Amino acid sequence: MEDRIKAAEQISCRLVNSREFEKCIAFVQSSIKDSVDSFTIRMNEVACYINRQNWLDAVRTLDDAHEKYNSHGLTESQQHLSIMYYSLVEQEIGDVDKAEKALRELALLKKEDEIVQFNYSLSLIKKKKYREAIDRLLEIVIKRPEWGAAYFSVANCYQNLGLDGEAIFWYKQALKKNDAHNVRLNLSLSLLRSGRFEEGWREFENRPRTWNLDWLRCNWHPGDEIRGKSVAIITDEGIGDAIMFMPLLAKVVKDSLRHVVYADKRLASVFKRCIPGLIIETRVNDNRYKEYDVFMRLASLAGVYYTTKEDIAQRSSYLTCDEVEKKKWARKLANSKCLRVGIGWRGGVGRDAIEKRSVPLIEWKILGKGLNVEWISLQHRPDRDQINAANSCYNVDIKVFEKLGEDIEELTALIENLDLIITCEQTVAHIAGALGKECLVLAASPPGWRYIEDLDIATHRRMLWYKSVTLIRQNDWAICEKKIKALQ
Repeated sequence: MEDRIKAAEQISCRLVNSREFEKCIAFVQSSIKDSVDSFTIRMNEVACYINRQNWLDAVRTLDDAHEKYNSHGLTESQQHLSIMYYSLVEQEIGDVDKAEKALRELALLKKEDEIVQFNYSLSLIKKKKYREAIDRLLEIVIKRPEWGAAYFSVANCYQNLGLDGEAIFWYKQALKKNDAHNVRLNLSLSLLRSGRFEEGWREFENRPRTWNLDWLRCNWHPGDEIRGKSVAIITDEGIGDAIMFMPLLAKVVKDSLRHVVYADKRLASVFKRCIPGLIIETRVNDNRYKEYDVFMRLASLAGVYYTTKEDIAQRSSYLTCDEVEKKKWARKLANSKCLRVGIGWRGGVGRDAIEKRSVPLIEWKILGKGLNVEWISLQHRPDRDQINAANSCYNVDIKVFEKLGEDIEELTALIENLDLIITCEQTVAHIAGALGKECLVLAASPPGWRYIEDLDIATHRRMLWYKSVTLIRQNDWAICEKKIKALQ
């Protein structure tokens, strides 16, 4: 039995090291059923769950292993490994401060262990201590120059600091060690934010799919021509990105031999109204899309038409709202005798993105300035607790319309009826900009790649994609107040 356990440990270690996580999990679970089990085997399973970001399964397996093997007496090395894994999970779904403290203590004990030092660096990144993390990661790079993950993490730190030139250098170094999709995707974001559009869009092709349509195989590649060909396009981006890239569809109507666009049903009527001659389908037919010469994703069109900053900057407003909806919202807001300002305070998907892009409503000090304003929530599924807390703190009454955002036509028509939009980085900014409505975006620091400044405009930070959108720092309420007073 001992030989079988050692063999199973070696196999599971090999599968983890080769990043065959699903195979490793299946192998471990099969081994356990055959009574071939050990603390090492369980920890290899935990490593797989952590790499797959299955945090709850990682905790369950850790707890099971401790319950079974603590009585046997774990070695010091096993205890340290357990502490590290518990801390990695804790920083994702628990107490980030507690996780950093545990990893810091472990890093002091095991100064020569690059794995421990690397994971401590990741905890520093979680705490936004990017400079300190870079210093530690560079030591790892010197000791283990073949380890691509360290290069990738250095690049991520520079990207989070807004130092895209340094980030691009380190992402390219990471690619020499491990040519992975996530490295190329992150590289694309720094390239785009730096205005290196042709190269950036090429690497942006490594972005993941957002529709669960794995059976669809796009055949377009950067550099392929679409003019004079039949083209099928799928809008598998989020609503905000789809609106941002929408003008490209008008170019396809003009340049292609024939076309079809498979669009999110929430956008179908908007696209059809704003782009004459556009052919829209809301469901993908498995056979029909194969009849076209080219099948591609909407954002990929940027690699065809937006290869320079000038290509983007020349855009004008292109979105219109449904006239019936516009009049309906005009009637709903008719009783308002003051400036109507729409607000959005939460953006992003995933904890890190939400934390970076959002501005909690309780921090909106502009609400407490005593301005003669009707504040209107534009937030999709607004948090009632946040709204109630802000209303109480600032003595305001933020107006909320139920299910706003589920119907893009309604949201667009409401925004068209407002005097000013103030929002964080989210869909509302794209709708306002595409409509040509005056909008202030509370941009993250550094801002997301979509929120690129047009640096040729010296008087203010205009968003490159939209002439009516101004980028300001999060919590820069003085500019918001000045803008509101100028409109009153």
